[in-house]
Amino acid sequence: MAASEPWLTLRRSYEISLAILTEPGKEVHVAIDDRGLAGFLILDLRGPFTGYIQTVCVEPARRGCGVGRRARTSDAGLELLTFVGGPAL
Repeated sequence: MAASEPWLTLRRSYEISLAILTEPGKEVHVAIDDRGLAGFLILDLRGPFTGYIQTVCVEPARRGCGVGRRARTSDAGLELLTFVGGPAL
């Protein structure tokens, strides 16, 4: 995440990116397929837009391959793991 846009332009380091992932009130969904980690998304569960998709990250080699679509439709070839905010991430 920290090594791709827009985080490079925003000058967000690995540490800042990790802090975003582990904030209370965040829910992280990790997509794993037969090749390993495909991507993840972060939902913000706070405020007036509960469930707002804050961040979507797809492994660079998998961009344009339908990872997001497969995650939305619960494709059988994609396993989704959910982590709810906090330092356990």
